[in-house]
Amino acid sequence: MAVDRNHSNRCKNQPISLEIIKKVSDREGISPVELTPPEYEPLYNTIDPELIEDIVDHGRGPNEVDPTISFNYYRYNITVGRYGIEVNEL
Repeated sequence: MAVDRNHSNRCKNQPISLEIIKKVSDREGISPVELTPPEYEPLYNTIDPELIEDIVDHGRGPNEVDPTISFNYYRYNITVGRYGIEVNEL
């Protein structure tokens, strides 16, 4: 099981959804523009990209726990947190 981690510094200048697409396409050995149907479903068919942004960037609660969200996309489990994105094969 391979893991792609970048907990030290998530790029704040681009949407999380684009970072996810880049990491998945890197794992697949293709360009992000090749991550297209019919083989690859659009990310928004799996999860609402705005929901990811809201939870990770604005969801910090009073207990100061950094929120994370996990979901399956294509053949990967994606976990997104305030400080990084993990991509694990299913």
